Amino acid sequence: MKIFSTLIFFLSLNVALSQINYRILDQNNTSVFLSNEGTVFTDFITPSAGYEVPNGSGLNTIYSTQFWFAGKEIDGTIHSSLGGYPGNGTDIFKGPFSTTNSYTDPSYQTAWGVSMWDICQVDIDNFILWWECMNGQSTVGCENVIAPTAEILEKIYTWPAHGDLNQGESYFLAPFFDRNQDGVYNPTDGDYPIIKGCCAVYMIQNDAAAAHSVSIGPAIGIETHYMFYQYSNWDYINDVTFVDVLTINKGTTNYTEFSTGIVMDADIGNYADDYTGCDSTNNLMLFYNADNNDETGYSLNPPAIGVVSLENNMSSCAPFILYPSSNEIWNLMDGKKTDGTDWQNPSGIPTNYVYSGNPNNPLEWSEISVISPPGDRKSIMTNKHMFFNSGDSIFESYAILYARNGTNLQNAQAIIDYSISVKQFYNTVSNLPCINGTFGLEEIVENNAISIYPNPTSGIFKIAQKSDIGFTTEIYDYSGNLIISKSILNSSEMYVDLSKYGRGLYILKITNEIESFVERIVLE
Repeated sequence: MKIFSTLIFFLSLNVALSQINYRILDQNNTSVFLSNEGTVFTDFITPSAGYEVPNGSGLNTIYSTQFWFAGKEIDGTIHSSLGGYPGNGTDIFKGPFSTTNSYTDPSYQTAWGVSMWDICQVDIDNFILWWECMNGQSTVGCENVIAPTAEILEKIYTWPAHGDLNQGESYFLAPFFDRNQDGVYNPTDGDYPIIKGCCAVYMIQNDAAAAHSVSIGPAIGIETHYMFYQYSNWDYINDVTFVDVLTINKGTTNYTEFSTGIVMDADIGNYADDYTGCDSTNNLMLFYNADNNDETGYSLNPPAIGVVSLENNMSSCAPFILYPSSNEIWNLMDGKKTDGTDWQNPSGIPTNYVYSGNPNNPLEWSEISVISPPGDRKSIMTNKHMFFNSGDSIFESYAILYARNGTNLQNAQAIIDYSISVKQFYNTVSNLPCINGTFGLEEIVENNAISIYPNPTSGIFKIAQKSDIGFTTEIYDYSGNLIISKSILNSSEMYVDLSKYGRGLYILKITNEIESFVERIVLE
């Protein structure tokens, strides 16, 4: 099957290759091929699978991934939007939604012909320090600051913070820090992109620029923002890729039912010997090898992978064989078979979660317990959101996990365990800033040279260090937004006031000419 698909890719890509924009996200042990063609994790240049773990090994766990959307009007009319392949049709197009339908305008095409932006936190941090030193805002670390390269400056200055109102685009697009709070992104004023992780790739797409050639149905009218990001550290997070998905209903249609889905064709090395499953308790879609030998791929003790929904509870999870036609999409995203009938577990009870048992337990429902023929596996995880009216937005986040610590079934169990841990990571410390390109909980350490009190605080707290070399303080809220930035020269103390902000957890980053460290601040 994969050979046939590759041949189709090769034939269709002859014309389309010159138009493909892509980025490689490889900040940690995973190397990810990202394009804005409606399908990610497929290397359209080769073409081949494009989700390599370990980084540099030549071994891949995923052949392709798409994000699907479907809405139903009150009269039953279904609108859907599916990712596409170059040369083979798509429902997804580059750039933001345009209320004036300016998609063919040369200025729109020029502005959004790529619609992919990649940048790393270490380059943002260096830009911040350089700008503050050049503008007299800081002297700490200025003796060692290096001016950003032309390439990095271009990434910062071309960050898609704003759309063109004359083209019917939203004014605010990608997130940014607005130093002077004038509502205008201008790096000359010290503004800069806000990302997650140590490195990130940002994409903006819409489903209204042209007729849908995959689902063959009416457009939904959505604008979608994707941020793919990775952390570099020492544990299983070093094998994880995260993706945030913001979906905005920019059209005029209200939907009484709306579903979003992540669709994965997971080829763990050799595509012909895989299994899949679901864990609704942990919002996990699971893929693993059917036996302990992945022939022509990872060989013995092959890895397992999983996709975890971090923001929303999944409403269904099921495998499918062929990509659905337009009249089958809603059924599949509604937790049904493509023909509209219910899935049933071994007891004959209808279910939205297929192979929902732990494959390590022979008494639970899995492809192991029912002895399914191994093969190529595609599955869809769906989140149902019900009403999705004009102007509404949906935020989702996913983590793509990898485990290779033992046998094929031990690795499947590790993915289940990681699905719990990654949710805790996401909810508690995922927005800690990367320092010098790395991230790790060891950065949150007791620093004997610096004290912070009171913590927890009702608003005002004091930062004190033993020396008077001065330091810079940055405070982030738990959405990753920088809300306070202060520097002090030739002093050992600083007072910070958080009283105008809401109760909760904040991240404090302190930098002096010797070191940097991060700490949690609790505002009561």
